[in-house]
Amino acid sequence: MERKLTQRGKHPNSLKNLELGPEVTRRGKVKRSYTILPEYHEWLSQGGNASGKLNDLLKNQIENEVKVSQNEANYKNLVSVLVEILESALPLPANKGGAIKKKIKEALKLLKE
Repeated sequence: MERKLTQRGKHPNSLKNLELGPEVTRRGKVKRSYTILPEYHEWLSQGGNASGKLNDLLKNQIENEVKVSQNEANYKNLVSVLVEILESALPLPANKGGAIKKKIKEALKLLKE
């Protein structure tokens, strides 16, 4: 028995996409290979778009790091303002008493650490 060979048709859009190359379909993304632990591979393989999951995780991580760095900057600004206030309070006549002056100096020491 002889097999009949049939030729499969090609859609014109498929040919057009092939001519444009893979860069068009990536939409600004970069393809890289990374080695991950088996448990992470299992989690990524549970279904859905693994690249999308990784992109979302990294985006959230970066946003959290930015928030933390902003909080650290705000804290440093607050500390510097407190140091200025306390340093300006030291020479005031009301703070000539030993106990208050001692407390201000202790606070300054803690803030400058």
